[in-house]
Amino acid sequence: MLSPGGDPTASPRAILRVIMRPLVICGCLFLLIATQVRAQEACSHESLQNATARFKSTQQKLLAVKVGYEGMDTDVQPSTRKLIHEFKDALAATVAEYMSCTPKDVSDVKQIEVALTGLLGGNWPGSPTSSTPGTAGEFVDQIYGSHLSLSVARPSSHSELVIVKFIFGINCGDDNMLLVYERRSGRWSRVLFWQSGDYTTIGGAFGDFFSYLIVPRGGPDDWVLAVAHGMPWCTSRWSGFDVDVIQPAHGDAPQRLLFHREAGYVRDEDVEMKLRPGGFEIRAKTGSIDMEIMTRKVIYSYRLVDGTVQRVQPVALNGRDFVDEWLKTDWKEAEQWSAQQNAQSLREMHAQINELRSPGTKNWTSFTYRAVRACSVDPGHFQVELDQDPGVPTYFQIRQGNNYFEMLSDAREPDPKCNGPDLMRKPS
Repeated sequence: MLSPGGDPTASPRAILRVIMRPLVICGCLFLLIATQVRAQEACSHESLQNATARFKSTQQKLLAVKVGYEGMDTDVQPSTRKLIHEFKDALAATVAEYMSCTPKDVSDVKQIEVALTGLLGGNWPGSPTSSTPGTAGEFVDQIYGSHLSLSVARPSSHSELVIVKFIFGINCGDDNMLLVYERRSGRWSRVLFWQSGDYTTIGGAFGDFFSYLIVPRGGPDDWVLAVAHGMPWCTSRWSGFDVDVIQPAHGDAPQRLLFHREAGYVRDEDVEMKLRPGGFEIRAKTGSIDMEIMTRKVIYSYRLVDGTVQRVQPVALNGRDFVDEWLKTDWKEAEQWSAQQNAQSLREMHAQINELRSPGTKNWTSFTYRAVRACSVDPGHFQVELDQDPGVPTYFQIRQGNNYFEMLSDAREPDPKCNGPDLMRKPS
């Protein structure tokens, strides 16, 4: 559960009264930006004022939603879903009206951030909050739609873009949305809008963490957006996250989802996301099939190839973790990391172990990694032992190269040439 943020001396209702000041204050803001927007034919101060009023009215209704402590209210009721939908639509509409009033040659995007903050009453101190533990059966409001925060950025590699990111509170976490505007034909055009669909539980929100990158794909105007976000929850440290790659709208062609992946992760460590040559990389902490190890680091490296998004090496930090990732991923992916001369045997072993791990299997099996030993045949050749109970061990032969691993073979008996010391043995 996230910690409550904000000014401890101010009540939520007091803060709400501040952001719900009469709209005449917004009128003052319009006067401040008027000199910048007179030349914008599509700009309408009245439309901007109306959009802002609709947002504030919707936010007030969403803040009034009561959340129950008992059961932590992970379900999102239909009426609340409708309000969240309207809330996000109102945010996007206000940004659209404001961007129509923004000069194409704006030099400092922080001006946009300050103006939008003034309009929407965002950037409250602290982080989006979950409900504070209370008495069973007690209900509180000021959760959904609280702690609205926004940021506006311009990627250094793409000066023609402006990215507006919103974050706001939901029960036990937060939700995020992203809008990307591009300077085209003398005005700002929205080319990408990324948000969650309507969710029946809080796990459907784009929250817990939210990271994005503009990934170059060719020429200066050819790019895609890579987004990674978690799935909020009230109790468990285990959750899932999504990776999405979106191609922006261009001309009459709408934005398009090029790639989507779901994976599990551990929420108590930061998720790292960075560009890499030809693509991007995500590093997170995930579960292991060995319950004694419990968690390990995983690497998701992706390359953009001819309009597709392909996972590439590295996928793990060491040989044991590679075996674990090889077993946990689907065969279509694992096959790419496998020696083709032994593909049939490896595929059968991969399927067998995954069947024993599948939910509802009749004979529950526990897996334990034992020794990882170097082999004398090749400096990059190693053997990883995986025991199963009930069952017999499997000895995986792997090769480690420069930023990659390859699954060579599997066997029920150890290779006598792999008799080096246990490289993963913990000091006694």
